[in-house]
Amino acid sequence: QEEKKFEACLDICTDLCIEIIRNSVDSSGADGFYMPDPTASGDLLDPKDYQYFLEPRYKRMTKELKDTMSILHICGDTRGYMDRIPHSGFDAFSFEAPGTSVKEAVMGLGDRVTLVGSLETIPVVMMGTPEYVYTQSLRDIADGVDILSPACGTPPMTPNANIRAMVEACGPKKVKRKVVALSKEEIIKKYTPAKPEFAEITKAVMIGDADKAEKLVVAALEKGLKPIDLVEEALLPGAIGVAEMYDGGYAFVPEILLAANAMKKGISHCQSAMGDVKPKGKIIMHVAFGDVHAIGKDIVKSILIAKGYQVTDLGASVPWDKVIEAAKKEKPDVVSGTALMTTTRTAFPKVAELMKKEGLEVPFIVAGGAVDPAYAETMDYAIYCKGPGDAEPVFEGIRKGKKWQQIREEEHKKYK
Repeated sequence: QEEKKFEACLDICTDLCIEIIRNSVDSSGADGFYMPDPTASGDLLDPKDYQYFLEPRYKRMTKELKDTMSILHICGDTRGYMDRIPHSGFDAFSFEAPGTSVKEAVMGLGDRVTLVGSLETIPVVMMGTPEYVYTQSLRDIADGVDILSPACGTPPMTPNANIRAMVEACGPKKVKRKVVALSKEEIIKKYTPAKPEFAEITKAVMIGDADKAEKLVVAALEKGLKPIDLVEEALLPGAIGVAEMYDGGYAFVPEILLAANAMKKGISHCQSAMGDVKPKGKIIMHVAFGDVHAIGKDIVKSILIAKGYQVTDLGASVPWDKVIEAAKKEKPDVVSGTALMTTTRTAFPKVAELMKKEGLEVPFIVAGGAVDPAYAETMDYAIYCKGPGDAEPVFEGIRKGKKWQQIREEEHKKYK
């Protein structure tokens, strides 16, 4: 009997909330609503009670307000019923650290709901220095939170500098790059070899003529030219030149693909002529989980193979645990990941964290349009590489016995 009265009370409260929210949206211009429910905390409520009493009311609320953006906030430890949160129908879930950390929320919910959080309200947001707030903000972003916010409200005594530090951490990171603006003709001249027998092959690659490149390579091999020289002095310059033209706005994706195909046609004959050669190093490559943009990875893969590196290609949209599984099995010198979208680059901190957990202390190259040196520096092992030729210095550093920290410091100087 008491339970029925309790449920009736909950229904009255739910109806009242829906009425208030609908009025705010229709009459006052609200774009969405934020539902704080601190008594739903796992510190107070059993997971079974959450599912029985609250979840149906949340569902009714979000169904009746389905045209309105919605955020659910629950304080404290929500790990016991976190897997039920997406069933509530809310667009986003705001959780509270230290009861539930960003890493725990990401591992528990993935991309099933937008995650909002979670700088500890008192020790970080209110009492921390701006520098500490900034550092902790970068940590939460690297751990995978979608929207950065205080864990449970902003105390009135919070310094404005701390709030500005949060905003700054979310903004684009200004990274000065050394850019030399070359014309298309200058790029072609830069990568065209002086030797005529090499120059012809390079030009064939640049225009994406695979048949011509293949015939020229076969003829050069029959004349006795060394296959390694053909790869390094004729084929690779053509593909790298087109990649630089793309960066300068002089070439487009189809031209990159044609050049890469022409290069690979020639390389296949050179590899057959060279036979078994001891690899210069071993690398595992993948595209971040949720990302299917593999063009950049495939081009760099072809270049590395041509230069004598052993490549294990895991493909696109690779879960982070599969990356670690492959790394433990293959024991590479380097792991690399590519992300073209900011929504998928969040897989990289998870890879780095698991690498640390498993003791895989090798450089982790991160590349693609969604990352930069500043983002790489938010996680262990990560080294940013911009172009096709930037991976080799990482291997060179390994051969010289350098640790990932030193290699990163040296390589990131290029972009400052």
